[in-house]
Amino acid sequence: MKYDNAGREVTTLPFGEAATITGAWTFEAAPTITGADDNVGLVFINPDAGTDETQWRLRAAGPDGTIFLTTYTDAGVAGENFVRFERTGTVADEMQIDCTTLRFNGTTIASTGGLTVTRALPFVHLFESDSATDEGYWALQVEAGDLILRTRDDAGANGVSAMAWVRGTGTALSQINFGSAIGVATGATPEIVMLGDTNTGINYVGTDNIALLAGGTNMVNASVTGVAFHGLTPAARPDYTVTNPSTDRALNVTADTLAQGLAVLGTVIADLIAIGLFQ
Repeated sequence: MKYDNAGREVTTLPFGEAATITGAWTFEAAPTITGADDNVGLVFINPDAGTDETQWRLRAAGPDGTIFLTTYTDAGVAGENFVRFERTGTVADEMQIDCTTLRFNGTTIASTGGLTVTRALPFVHLFESDSATDEGYWALQVEAGDLILRTRDDAGANGVSAMAWVRGTGTALSQINFGSAIGVATGATPEIVMLGDTNTGINYVGTDNIALLAGGTNMVNASVTGVAFHGLTPAARPDYTVTNPSTDRALNVTADTLAQGLAVLGTVIADLIAIGLFQ
């Protein structure tokens, strides 16, 4: 017989041996299970379950203090570690879950080669805990068929849409909206390309200077100085002054007078000033 400090009789299990507990037991203090590596744990057996579905084990294994939830066959052969908890000291570093379907508060998360979140207004939240105040929270959400990336404050509220992929009909993508300026890395030629034609697009030439390429050729070059064509360097816009203008866009080379020809020339200059090529 053994007794506790209050004089009550206690039942002990054989030390170092496997033991089967039957009936209902009440522990008035936290039980401690101690054993060698991979032999520390609890075995749950439901004899009414189907073949090779009766046994589950919660066990501690490995020198790093890892805890596993594992399925076992009826013969006690390990099946799958479907939950795994890892630690470093008192810090829980990682939890791994390997199963077909997870449910959190009515949300089904199916992991079958990918991650699927199924619910009304499905979302995924990302939070960087060491970021500055209200700068670490992001939300990726599907709403009315559109995929939206939003900023959030530390409480998970407020914020703006950083980017939205707008769904068209069926699987079509209608447009992509950006909530701020778009930054493009420089170095490639061109940096922004047309789908199916990597030689046509927009290229960064230098500070305050971009070019429009077609077939790899610089067709339009625009800078704060001016605009140039066919690979030429942009120059300041020429400054023309036309006095006594008369709009005339019809030129007969063999019949018009000099005054008529000058009127046509003045009209051309005025038109180029109107579209910004001249000033």
